[in-house]
Amino acid sequence: MRRIGHDELIRERERIDVGERRIVERIGDGRRRRIERDVDRRQQRDEQRERQQQRIGAHGIAVYGEKPAPSEDVHLENNVLHDLVLGPSEALVVNGNVRKFEVLGNTVHDVNNIAFDFIGFEPDVCASCSQADVTDLDSVNRVRDGLVRGNTAFKMTTAQNPAYGGEKSAACYYVDGGAGITIERNVAHDCDLGVELASEHYQKATRAVLVRDNFLYDNDVTGIATGGYDAGNGPGGGSAEQCWIVNNTIVNSSRNGWADAGVLLQNRNTGNHFENNIVVATTGSSTVADGGAKNSQNVIDYNLYFKGALTGVTDGGHSVSQDPLLVSASDLHLAAGSPAIDKGDAAVGANAGALDIDGDPRVKWTIDIGADER
Repeated sequence: MRRIGHDELIRERERIDVGERRIVERIGDGRRRRIERDVDRRQQRDEQRERQQQRIGAHGIAVYGEKPAPSEDVHLENNVLHDLVLGPSEALVVNGNVRKFEVLGNTVHDVNNIAFDFIGFEPDVCASCSQADVTDLDSVNRVRDGLVRGNTAFKMTTAQNPAYGGEKSAACYYVDGGAGITIERNVAHDCDLGVELASEHYQKATRAVLVRDNFLYDNDVTGIATGGYDAGNGPGGGSAEQCWIVNNTIVNSSRNGWADAGVLLQNRNTGNHFENNIVVATTGSSTVADGGAKNSQNVIDYNLYFKGALTGVTDGGHSVSQDPLLVSASDLHLAAGSPAIDKGDAAVGANAGALDIDGDPRVKWTIDIGADER
């Protein structure tokens, strides 16, 4: 804390009350010292209040599994959350020992942090649970076996959130250490990140998450990010493993952020599949980029790329680089004659799902690339 000296004190008080300055000049140092202590206390209170605001968060809806016996059969449906000041917390969160849950048909908008968050391995949530990176224990401290379908998220950023120091970090859909979760047929736009599969805990993974049939557009940092956001062994040093990112349509989603890519591989991505996606880059950015370290055994193929190159990754050789011919910049359905029609990889099988983003049958002849099956 900066301590205000005598001369500075006079200038400070002059801005507050000119009459007080004259009293100080007339009474002398004793009065100066008392006012100085008052100013110091005021600064201490202000700084303490700011620190508390940065530490203390608030949720719109929160489900916590806090016991070794899992919380099960949780359904969060058709809620609307908006205009929330969240601090370091999230609008809708499922955290801890929770399994067999559904998040369906909700809308979140105009909030200053993450919209939907699915978390594992926070020890203060369930200290008596197992912290092992497994899915088959009843007592494991991670969210798992969930369905996130038909939700909409828009207008969320941490840019003005004091807890983030001006950094854009708010994903519309964020999995931090969760496992076995399907995120399908959702919409995300005007967020910092569309979807992020990360893990904030070293040697812990976001595992076997399926992201399919989503419309992600007009986001600032990236459409989809995977892997731990830090290459070290501290916070953010986890991994993303055995995840499938298939049949999504990602458009103009690195408008004004730090990633410069429609799809970003961060750190410690292992055995993930990126297939059958349409990626239309923001002008001057990459479609898909490897921006981290320790990424291996990932498959990138059968995608359609437009307006940007691949950076640091190798495509499997079956992708298309053409204008996808979408209906419009905000209507991401395929128009007649789109080169994405019948160009997908049918070998993704059940991971593509039976239905597209609109609930129409996924395969009519050969599977299309992108979230819409024409």
